[in-house]
Amino acid sequence: LENYIIDKKEQIETMEKETLPKMIERYQNHISENQQKDPFDFYLTQESPSHGHLWIEEQKQRQINAEKTGKKNRCELLGNHIEKYETYFNMATQAHKAGKDSEGISWTWATMSIKSELEYQLKQVEKLENGQIIIAADYERAWKTSQEALALHKKSAETKASGKEKEGISLGCAGQSMQTAAQ
Repeated sequence: LENYIIDKKEQIETMEKETLPKMIERYQNHISENQQKDPFDFYLTQESPSHGHLWIEEQKQRQINAEKTGKKNRCELLGNHIEKYETYFNMATQAHKAGKDSEGISWTWATMSIKSELEYQLKQVEKLENGQIIIAADYERAWKTSQEALALHKKSAETKASGKEKEGISLGCAGQSMQTAAQ
């Protein structure tokens, strides 16, 4: 067990030394190439500000459609997730604008976990409506795992904001692993 722990600590230290500098380098290269600071394109193009706002609008439309068709639980799920997404999206944007890119990356990962959690919950509802209980249970496990990933990404961002960069990076890596497990 002791060797396992030592091995994992070494892996985390190596990842911390390699991952963050590479992300910062990608960010700096993006700025140089594009002569603008779009806080999300450097890291996750699908989370650029324009795409984030587009996603919110698409979900609001889905919410309207769910309401029109009388699917109240879908409507509520969409509303809750839109609100959460907007909050974390704004946190990411503020962090990037303040030059706190590492913290912003964690908030960005949180938005991605919110999106995954929502999609898995909607699929679970659909499968339950169709009587596919076993498949619905799989989607329930997936959204709960995404929810755990979200909590880790949020904790990562908060930890980085408090000045504990390495601890925040470790939490972010755990969140990414958790999100991968959900898929």
